[in-house]
Amino acid sequence: MGLKATKAKIAYSVDGTAPPEFHAPEHLPPGSDPIMLPADITAEQFVKWDGTKLIGAAAGAANQFQYYTFFDSIDGFIQQCPGSIAFYEGEPELTADPPDLVSLTKNLYYTPETLSWDKNKVIRFAAGLATPGDNTFKANVYVGSDDLAELGIGIHFIRNKIQGWCNDGAGRTYLDLITGLADNWTEVHTFEIRSYPPAYVDFYVDGVYKGKIETHIPAGYDYAWFVFNAYAKCGDAPGLVLDLFTFRHVQDL
Repeated sequence: MGLKATKAKIAYSVDGTAPPEFHAPEHLPPGSDPIMLPADITAEQFVKWDGTKLIGAAAGAANQFQYYTFFDSIDGFIQQCPGSIAFYEGEPELTADPPDLVSLTKNLYYTPETLSWDKNKVIRFAAGLATPGDNTFKANVYVGSDDLAELGIGIHFIRNKIQGWCNDGAGRTYLDLITGLADNWTEVHTFEIRSYPPAYVDFYVDGVYKGKIETHIPAGYDYAWFVFNAYAKCGDAPGLVLDLFTFRHVQDL
């Protein structure tokens, strides 16, 4: 009778030091896999990622607020339409003519969840913009308020660049995401904003990290109930069009 054993199995039988024959390729470099410690979780809790490590979250209760739309309908949105909002190839298109501002807003002030700037947030959306070649237009997609004296986080589109921004009620900080755009540019991208208050807000374009904002981070509850806002404002020249594809807003509770 013959016996067949690998070197690994033989070594393990001798001193217990052999590596497994099959090792998960997804592991991080030695010592850097996330670890959940006994102190981080108690009985009957779910496992949750807090942005840094695995922790326990209360069982039986939702631990995130989520708002998602792919704009199959704009019923239920607050609409301001001195220009026009129409569906083009199945997606809402905001068209502003001089000197119009066209906007869509979703207000969830009466939701039972506690919406707050003090909790981790992720905002992810896909949008396209066609622009006139002058300095008098702007467009924004954001949560909260766009007013400099109020609270908000978003993406700002102007003549030759796309920027991330944060308002804390005392002012605004901008971060350039895409620069050097030619006049009359047309761009389609997926944008992602990850907020880790009170420290910083990260910005991504098409999955690529573009940098962070560490000042004017909003705090508290004011204007957090505006879970989606978008507008296109035209100045002197026609031709500004904002197309919206999907929008997701997730916040820890």
